[in-house]
Amino acid sequence: MSLETRTTVAIQGGDPLVGQALEILLRGVGYEVRLLGDPEAFKVEDLLEGVDVLLLGPGMSNGHREDFLGAVASTLETATIPVLSFTAGPKGTLAEEDRLVPWPCRIEDLSQEIEAALSRNAPGVVQP
Repeated sequence: MSLETRTTVAIQGGDPLVGQALEILLRGVGYEVRLLGDPEAFKVEDLLEGVDVLLLGPGMSNGHREDFLGAVASTLETATIPVLSFTAGPKGTLAEEDRLVPWPCRIEDLSQEIEAALSRNAPGVVQP
């Protein structure tokens, strides 16, 4: 993966230490990573500008997740960004369109999930 075609992954919510660890691991396998700050302090389209995939961190409350996903879905610029949600719980706790990723997981498995989300999001288009 060249620097010009790196996929940008944003991580929102959950434990900050887990977010930092995910950032290091994802950078190690070639992704550009952005840890998102408080979504209430920014417009969601500003937070997610240039983001290819959104990860919802483990430990993020269902209420916070729903509020954030509602904001993401409310703008044209962000509504099509694929969302991967870490879960240790039952599938029924998240919206149907969310892609669930078991937590904890190997970085190789997470990378495969990211690439699959990109492929599903743009059928017929070769992703960088």
